[in-house]
This record gives sequence, C-alpha cells and structure tokens, in this order.
Amino acid sequence: MPAFEAAVEAGAEWLEMDVHRTADGKLIVFHDSTTRRIAGEPGYIWRKDFARIRSLDAGAWFGQPFTGTRIPTLEEVFARIPSHIHLDIELKYASIRKQHAADVGSKLQALCERYERTGRILASSFSKQILTKIPRLAGAIEIGAIYHGSFSQSQVLREMERIGASWFIHNIRTMSASQLLKIKEAGHTTAVFTVNSERWVDHAVRCGVDYIITNEVEAVKEIIARKYGSDR
Repeated sequence: MPAFEAAVEAGAEWLEMDVHRTADGKLIVFHDSTTRRIAGEPGYIWRKDFARIRSLDAGAWFGQPFTGTRIPTLEEVFARIPSHIHLDIELKYASIRKQHAADVGSKLQALCERYERTGRILASSFSKQILTKIPRLAGAIEIGAIYHGSFSQSQVLREMERIGASWFIHNIRTMSASQLLKIKEAGHTTAVFTVNSERWVDHAVRCGVDYIITNEVEAVKEIIARKYGSDR
C-alpha cells in the first residue's frame, strides 16, 4: 500500500497491481506467486488462507521504515486509493485456477459497484481464459490482453476480438513501432511495461504507445517533461 500512495502523490494517473486469489477466496494484492522472497515463508499464495497471509510481514524486506506492512486485499486498495485514480488489475494466472475465474470476475464487478469505480478499472492478464470470465456490463470494466515476445498481429487482433479486449499490453523490450501500428489502427489502446529508464521512455515514444507502466513515476515524468513536453 505505501508504494501505491507514493505513486499517487507523485502524480500517477493509473496504478498497476497484481492480484491473486487465496485458498479461501480472498483477492489480495501482491507481486510474487509465493511469499518466500518478500515475506520469508515458502508456499504458493493460492494454497494459503488469507489469515496466514495477513500475518506475514511484507514490508521488512524493503527496509526498516516499512517493517510491519501487511499484504492488502484488493478491497482495501479500492477503499484507500482516491476514486479518480484508474486501476490496472493484473489477474495472476499462477494463482487464479480456471475453475475460480468466474468467482474472481464477480468479486471484481462487486467491488467496482460498491466503490463507484465504474469506467476506471482495467482487468488485464496473460491468461485469455481468465479474461473471458470478467463481466461485460456497460463498460464498467475494460479488458487488457497482455503479451510477451514475438507475435502475429492478425492473430492477436482475432484473439482480442474473441475475448472482448480493448487494451493491448506488451513488454517494451520486445516491441517495435511497426508491430504496434496495426494494433493501433484497429482502435485499441496500447500500453507497455516496464519503462524505468530514459532509453525505454524514448523507445515507447517512438513506438507511439498510449500508456507506459513504470516503477519510477517521478523519474519517468521528469524525462517525459524534459524531452517531450509536460502535456504528454
């Protein structure tokens, strides 16, 4: 949660987060599929109950000021982050079993309605099967298909049409302007990850992407303002 609050303070318009489903059905926000690296306890998130996950210290790994920080639920993020901020919710296929995808979709829809975030939520995933389970109600939740590596433009466009995706999200390191052109011409919104340096900011601008995903909000905003104007 401290990272999200810092990003908002730095001027981020969107927050990207990774969402997992616990063994007892809670949606939590955490990057890794296991708790070993950050919290020091082995085991996959989807095999742990929320109470156990909640007991872990997810902050000490980042430094003493963050000691005691707990892994938040998705609902806590909805409740604490200002409602004008858009949320890109990456549904992690490593933790969301296909038989639970519909449950995740209905819970996401309920959160959007409860916290009045309709139209400001993007549900994204590498798993196209998960994305087909997200409710399509009056544009409440947009769908983002994530890709990595080489791809066939025509195949991607067919797949995006099949699953109802309006966003195309790709790794900046394997993306070119020519690859992106046909996607943009089809009217899709485009985004790339993860842009943390001037080199990749420049590449993203050359490619003509609509949005960039970064871990370094302030630094990237400074690069863009200095080289391309503050209105970008």
